Amino acid sequence: MIRVLVVDDHELIRLGLEAVLAAQPDFEVCGNAADGACGVAMARMTTPDVVVMDVTMPRMDGLLATRTIVRDCPGSKVVVLSWSADDSAVARALDAGASAYLVKETDWTDVVAAIRSVHQGERPPTCVAFNELAGTA
Repeated sequence: MIRVLVVDDHELIRLGLEAVLAAQPDFEVCGNAADGACGVAMARMTTPDVVVMDVTMPRMDGLLATRTIVRDCPGSKVVVLSWSADDSAVARALDAGASAYLVKETDWTDVVAAIRSVHQGERPPTCVAFNELAGTA
């Protein structure tokens, strides 16, 4: 089982993604959070294999949350799922320790495949960017 935590401030996206992931036979959704601070707390409690992380959120943004989760939960990998895919945003996410970066327009089947790939330390075929260092950590 791949334990997944979903962190996004948009309830519809968060709950929709959680429903899609929960329907996968090899996934277990271990929680969801509406901001980065709650995402960090939830990751510390549940030690997910993969965290699906938005970037722009209240209280603590996804980049600081990613950096904190990667530091505090070394077995957890982070897949950023964001509306923005400009070079600067992608670079900041990878610098924070994200394993992969996808845009929210990505088909749900590709998001599921990306989570599986990142869990295995492989480059997801449809991602915007893949962090070779984070992917093998």
